[in-house]
Amino acid sequence: MRKRTFVVLLVLIAAAGAAARVAYKSTHPERPAYTITWQVTAYDAKGAATPLYMETRYVSSSGNWRGVKQYADGKVEEMFAEVGEGVFLKRGEKMHFLSNHRLSPTRTVEGFLKSPDYLRTETVLGHTALVIKAANDPVGRTEFFYAPILNSDIKIIFRGGRTTVQEPISLIFGEPDAALVKMPKGLAVDRTNYERMHGTHDVKN
Repeated sequence: MRKRTFVVLLVLIAAAGAAARVAYKSTHPERPAYTITWQVTAYDAKGAATPLYMETRYVSSSGNWRGVKQYADGKVEEMFAEVGEGVFLKRGEKMHFLSNHRLSPTRTVEGFLKSPDYLRTETVLGHTALVIKAANDPVGRTEFFYAPILNSDIKIIFRGGRTTVQEPISLIFGEPDAALVKMPKGLAVDRTNYERMHGTHDVKN
């Protein structure tokens, strides 16, 4: 149950980040391709750390990606994102629909710096990261570290009952092998959880 909760949590965080950045000025250069690995760790009020999982995400310049999560107990989960189709969690012989997936605009640094949600600038894995909070989060419980070089978030911090940190530990640029990104076809798609949370009006891309 706890693992499922964190899958949903990270999907919601990603959705909130996209919503927070949707109004920023954009340009349309070529999209980066890369492979990134995160360590996701939870910290209690005393700072004690509990490793949750590691995720490696293979990101194509097409906007499609595949994420492989490896939990401490040995369990492995796969997530797939295909432009125009959506983001899916693969479990057994089913693809569970998590969210829509459209190509996001490339945001400009100037747009972030002028935003009231901008908090500060940091360096993550040697790359500039603009730290912003979600627009609907006045106390800044969630911080997104947007890396212009990736046109995406490189790190996320969520502060709730405990603090969850999605920390990058490896980043390699270059187009991943197509087999590492390709979403499996022919599996049944289950939209039950998405429709329970969002209704049926926004299921299609």
